[in-house]
Amino acid sequence: MTPVRRSRQSTLRLSTGEALIPTKNTLESCSAKVGTEKKRSIISNGASEMEGELSLQKGLELFVYIDGASRGNPGRAGAGIYITDREGKKIAGIARYLGHKTNNEAEYGALLLGLQEAKGLGGQSIHVYTDSELIARQIAGIYRVKELHLRILHQKAMEMIRAFGSFEIGSIPREENQEADLLANQAIERKITKEKEESLK
Repeated sequence: MTPVRRSRQSTLRLSTGEALIPTKNTLESCSAKVGTEKKRSIISNGASEMEGELSLQKGLELFVYIDGASRGNPGRAGAGIYITDREGKKIAGIARYLGHKTNNEAEYGALLLGLQEAKGLGGQSIHVYTDSELIARQIAGIYRVKELHLRILHQKAMEMIRAFGSFEIGSIPREENQEADLLANQAIERKITKEKEESLK
C-alpha cells in the first residue's frame, strides 16, 4: 500500500527559531529523498521495519503518520508509526505497546516515538500527521495543555522538535491514518495474546 495523501487539514509549520504558522499545500513544496541502504531493526516492546532504499543524508524529508490507541481510556495502550517519503512509499512501520495509558497519553507516546524514529533515520524536514486534533493544536500552541502529566509529555515533544531543521504537524481524518491506527492496535493485540499465553503456562 503506497498512498499519496493530498487532503491535509490544519497543517502548521515550525522551522528552527520560528513560530508556528499556518501553511497550505504542504506536499507541493516537498521533494523526495532516496538512497542506497536497506535496514531492518527491532525496538523495545515493538517492531520497527524499514523498507526500500533510504539515504540518511542531511535534509532528509520524512512524512510521519502517528496514532495512539487505548482500550478502556485508560487501559492497554499502543502507538503506531507509519513513515513514508513524499510519494507515499513506506520507509518504516512501528508498533509499540505503551502500558496502561489514556487516549491522550497514547497519542503523545506515538508522537514522541515518531519523532525519535525520524531523528534516528536522519530526518531534518519532518511532516507529522495525526487524527488527534487536540495533539496537533497543543503542539501548535493553539490549545493550552492543562493536565500536568500531558504537560510533561508536551515539553519533551517540543524539545525533540527543536532538533529538526523544519517541522510541520497537521490533523487529518481517521480514514487517512489507517496504517498508523492498524499498527497501534496490533501492539495492543500482541500484548493481549502474550498475556493469554502466559496465563495458560
